[in-house]
Amino acid sequence: MATRVVPQQGYTWNNLYDELGLPVNTNMAITRVFDGLYSAGVQTGNNSGIFPDKVMFDSYGLFPGDSAALKIGGLNLSQVYNFTFFGSTTVWGDVNTSFTINGRSALLNTSVNSTGTVTLYGVVPDANGEVSIGVAPGTSTSQFGLLGALIVGGYNSPVSGQAPAVPGNTRAVSTARGNSGALFAQTDTTAALQELKAFPNPFTQGFTLVVPAKAGSTIQVLIYDVSGRVIYGNKFSNLNEGDNYLPISTNVNFAGSGVYFVRVIYPENGIFSNKVIKLIKKL
Repeated sequence: MATRVVPQQGYTWNNLYDELGLPVNTNMAITRVFDGLYSAGVQTGNNSGIFPDKVMFDSYGLFPGDSAALKIGGLNLSQVYNFTFFGSTTVWGDVNTSFTINGRSALLNTSVNSTGTVTLYGVVPDANGEVSIGVAPGTSTSQFGLLGALIVGGYNSPVSGQAPAVPGNTRAVSTARGNSGALFAQTDTTAALQELKAFPNPFTQGFTLVVPAKAGSTIQVLIYDVSGRVIYGNKFSNLNEGDNYLPISTNVNFAGSGVYFVRVIYPENGIFSNKVIKLIKKL
């Protein structure tokens, strides 16, 4: 379904398909309207951001003091979900946006942003298979709030008492709006690649990431803490066929010992697939 529409109260996207043309049950509705469209996201000129330029260009926007809400429906009651948010503007300074689910919030500064995201992990749908998302300018000085893309990843519920793991293969729904005008769901297409690995793991300082890739490809590597905050981002180009050994610097902003997640993004013809592994840092 096309999404080239001014945000409207009650507007609903149904009948979504993944990139293989398979239907998904997930749907999305605007339950509290945004103020309008914002069309001034960062443009790299070569689609080198975390999303293609046409995705980063447009966002739903909010003025200071306003808020909006979305409802994601059709979720699997037997699964737990991660929600990853993105927004972009060419404006400098405080353009923080807050995303809230079930009383938990994540903050993203969208200022001159082409690589950063935030994630709320371990979200459980309600009895109707729905999740409500609140969006608002994130600080008292934020110039406005933006939502340009949303990725929803579902996975089986972890064993009680364990930290929720990020799935290696996720199904995503993107609110990415732009010249393509498409709202779509996508499934990880990297299953045919070899396993993503890191060593040593657990680690105390730096580590080496073993990334399988196709010859000449470019990937994006992001590291998240358990709150979903991105603490490292880098792009690696002209990779070799098969396993590539990428040293990750010891100056990454690790807050301390604990669990972290590495996400490798493989852009293929504008469709982004992902592999994610869990890291454990020791003192």
